[in-house]
Amino acid sequence: MRRQTLTIFLVFAAIHSALFLLLPLSFAEFNDRVNWFAINAIPWWPLYKFGLPVTRHGWLMTPNTLGWIWCGVVWAAFYYGLARIAGKYLSNYRAKQTYL
Repeated sequence: MRRQTLTIFLVFAAIHSALFLLLPLSFAEFNDRVNWFAINAIPWWPLYKFGLPVTRHGWLMTPNTLGWIWCGVVWAAFYYGLARIAGKYLSNYRAKQTYL
């Protein structure tokens, strides 16, 4: 993995953590906290709709431990893909700027 891709990936992961893990803790309403925190479980819902065993509910109708691991892997893969695309775009953009 290139250093630029790793940096972009870490920026995406930090933004995700700030928005969907830390920001909900600042809300006064409990329902608002749960709704914002539930965004982390988006990769789990297709598994739930297909009725796979990983979809047993945990606390507050959220995924169980295996479901959370699945969500973490999916989010990491998603942000890695975005980082690769952004890294290629930025390297091409910088290469074009040097020729101008």
